[in-house]
Order: sequence, then C-alpha cells, then structure tokens
Amino acid sequence: MGRVRVLDPRCCPAWDEFVARQPEATVFHSGPWAQALTTAYGFQPRYYVLETGSGEMVAALPLMLVRSLLTGHRLVGLPFSDLCPPLAAGPAALAPLAAAVAEDVRRQGVGHVELRGGHPHWLGPLGFATAGHPFVRHVLELPATAGELERLVHPSARRGVRKALRLGVRVRRAGAEALPLFYRIYQETRQRQHLAPAPYRFFAAIGQHLLERGLGCLLLAEVEGQAVACNLLLWWRDWMVYKANVSLPQWLEARPNNLLLWHSLGLAQEMGLRRLDLGRSDAAQAGLRRFKSLWGAVEAPLPYFYYPAPAAAGRRRALGGALRLLARASPRWGSRALGSLLYRHLA
Repeated sequence: MGRVRVLDPRCCPAWDEFVARQPEATVFHSGPWAQALTTAYGFQPRYYVLETGSGEMVAALPLMLVRSLLTGHRLVGLPFSDLCPPLAAGPAALAPLAAAVAEDVRRQGVGHVELRGGHPHWLGPLGFATAGHPFVRHVLELPATAGELERLVHPSARRGVRKALRLGVRVRRAGAEALPLFYRIYQETRQRQHLAPAPYRFFAAIGQHLLERGLGCLLLAEVEGQAVACNLLLWWRDWMVYKANVSLPQWLEARPNNLLLWHSLGLAQEMGLRRLDLGRSDAAQAGLRRFKSLWGAVEAPLPYFYYPAPAAAGRRRALGGALRLLARASPRWGSRALGSLLYRHLA
C-alpha cells in the first residue's frame, strides 16, 4: 500500500508537483496558500501523504494544527479555506491517511478533525461524519467564447452590467499594491454585516505569497477614480476562485458587483481557465445563492466532515456568535481590534 508521512508543503517542492496533477485541486491545496496561512496566523501544517515505495505521492490529506484555548486544539483542512478536500483516486488510498490522523488525534490531545469537502461515501466508513449541509458552493464551467458565456448569464444579471456601465462604473485590474483600498472597503462591508473583520495581515500575506507570484489579482470597480467595490480572485492551474467581494453600501444601486463578476468571467476566459468557483455560501443566504446562480453557476452541497463527532465544533460556533454580538455593539476601531485579537480562533 505504501507509507504515510507528514510534510510541510512550504519546504517540499514535490508537493506542488503532486497538486498540479490532481484534477480536483484548487489554490487552497497549493504551497503558496499554506505559506499565506502560516505567515498570517502561525498555524502548523501537517499534510499527510501516502507514498509508494519509490517515494511517489499518490494521495494526500492536507491539514493544519490550530491551537486555541478558546475553541480547542484541532486539525483543520484547511483554516479559512472554503474547500480543501482530500486528494485521492479512491477510498482505499484514504484509509491509511485517516488511520494516521486518528492516531495523531489520540497522541497529541487534539479535540477533533475537520475536513472541508470530500466524498461522503469515502469518508463515512473511515469514521468521519457530517453536521448536516449548512453550506453550498457554486461552480461555473466556462464555455469557450464570450457569446456562449453571455447566453449562460440571466438577463437580469446582464441588465445590472449595462446599468453599471451607464452610471460610469469602470473596472481595472490591480495587484497587492491595492490591498489597502480593498481592506478599507472590506471593513465597511463587515461593519454592514455586523461582523468583525479579519486582520489586515491575512490579506497582506495573500498579497505576498499569491498575488505577487501571479496567482491572483484584485479587480477594482471605480466611479470617477473612486473605488466602490472589489473582487479578490485567486487561481491555480485551470481553476479561478472568487475569494472575496466587498462593496460600499451607498453604491450598490449602481450594480458594481455585476460588472465585477462579468469582468471576472472575462478574465478567466482570457486566461484559458476552465472553471470559476464562486465560493462558499451559507445555505440560509438565499439572496447570495440566487445572485451566484444568475451567472450560470451550478449549486451543489458543500459538506464538512468531522472526526470523531460533528458536535466537536460547537465551541467555535459559540465564539463566532459572541464575536458577532460584540462587533454589532462596537465602533469600527473596536470591531477591528476584536478581529485582530480573536479571528484566528475561528479558523
């Protein structure tokens, strides 16, 4: 069957070579994403890989050790990543990896393991259970031409694009140098949602390890040179990931997000990518789910799996609820301080 070992993808060139061969791998599996997470939050990578006798990787279970006195010690695959399923050709290759993880849970005093995405009929027999389906994802298979793409998009979404153009919204592409602009709008967005913002160092790490390496960009929607909305896009091989969208509330009627998403689709086509992943949505967010579906994306459940039990994640949900209440009652500086202090515990 081979041997299992634990590696750190930041110092293992063979890791990205393995990931590049996996059809289901996205940017969240990549070494640069691991570098961003460890730079921003200090999590310890523990990537379990199954190797043949000659040392070739054939399956992998990427995890990071999150130590928290507030939400417990746990192995997460991966923190602050919408989706990062195990990489394997079938369930047989996952069994020795799951056994090694279970042994580490016992030996290191880890409370539980959380996997973000995967096949239920592969993971269920290995002791992983779901906690319902609180999340969904939307994936768009990109057609070859702009005309085909336009036919996929709902007329109401196209009307939003035309309205944005008519009202003077323009889009430009930028790199890590525009992250302060992005973060200013991000803070406004989180305040409107009564959520504490992630610390700036997280986005700075994304800029350093991904945007500056050509693995992503910012698309800024501007009116007369003023940034009013922004998309953070990442990519790996033939996948683009719509990592974040932020916007100023007073400009939403100008439909900048419609124009941004249309430009995101066009950029993906221009780059020759095959898929655009519009990211995770809470199942309860009917409006957001409807907006993503307007662009021809197909909605599917996004299961999260837990070992030894789904109830183990309750402390993190409780902290998230408390943080939301505090953010609602806090001024902007207080909300930012809460995010800087406590956000890593929600990983």
